[in-house]
Amino acid sequence: MPHDVIYRKKQGFGAPVYDWFLDELGVMAKTEIDVFIEKTNLLNKEMIDSILKERRNEDLVYTKFCFVV
Repeated sequence: MPHDVIYRKKQGFGAPVYDWFLDELGVMAKTEIDVFIEKTNLLNKEMIDSILKERRNEDLVYTKFCFVV
C-alpha cells in the first residue's frame, strides 16, 4: 500500500439516514411515536402528524426531527 494511503488523515462517511426514514425505518419510527403518544399522552398526535407531513420535503429537518422525537 502506498505510504499516503496508510497515513492519510481519517475520513468520515455519511449514513443515508434520510433515505432510511423514507423507507422502513420511517414506518417503524412513526409506529413507535404513535404507540408512545397513545401510552403517555405527552405529545399532541395531530401536531406531530402535521409536522411530519410538512417536513417530509425538507431532508435534513425531517431527519433531525425524527431523531429528536
